[in-house]
Amino acid sequence: MSLSSISSVEPLRDHPSLRELHARATRIVDVEPLKNVVTLERLYLGRSKVADVSSLADLRNLQVLDLRGTHVTDAGVITKLASLKECYLDERHELSADALKTANTKCRVVVTPRSE
Repeated sequence: MSLSSISSVEPLRDHPSLRELHARATRIVDVEPLKNVVTLERLYLGRSKVADVSSLADLRNLQVLDLRGTHVTDAGVITKLASLKECYLDERHELSADALKTANTKCRVVVTPRSE
């Protein structure tokens, strides 16, 4: 199965030991099923179809989040992720690096210029 054919994370709902998920370049739109996967530490969503990540706000162990090339415009939820150490964003995300650093000084923010 090609990664590009994956369109749902529903089978991972409440997975008891999932620590890392590489869902780059997939057709995944909804990450809500991951909201209770509190063991998740690294989530790579780059170039997926995801548009809303607000359901990830309670992932207390999430350390790395990649949103580059997604349809997410409001990345404000990442200010609620206390364990976040690395966040990858595009210029289009409605959150400045300064705002994130104010909310979470331990997080390294990498902002990639938007490709046309």
